[in-house]
Amino acid sequence: MTPDQHSLTAVKRFETARARAALRGVALHALDDDRGAPLFVASWNALTRQFADLVEVEAWLTTVDGVAS
Repeated sequence: MTPDQHSLTAVKRFETARARAALRGVALHALDDDRGAPLFVASWNALTRQFADLVEVEAWLTTVDGVAS
């Protein structure tokens, strides 16, 4: 897989997770932490969670929506 394809796959995977989150009223954001590493933040009502990678995000979304990706 070329770097561009890998990047597109990561973007598609994030956008899929964001869509799953949105269906449950969860706002999902991709950010960089203070060291430049990726950071994902989910906000749902008064709950805010941060995740180091999309694997953690997808696992948490499965607990929220009950659907495995």
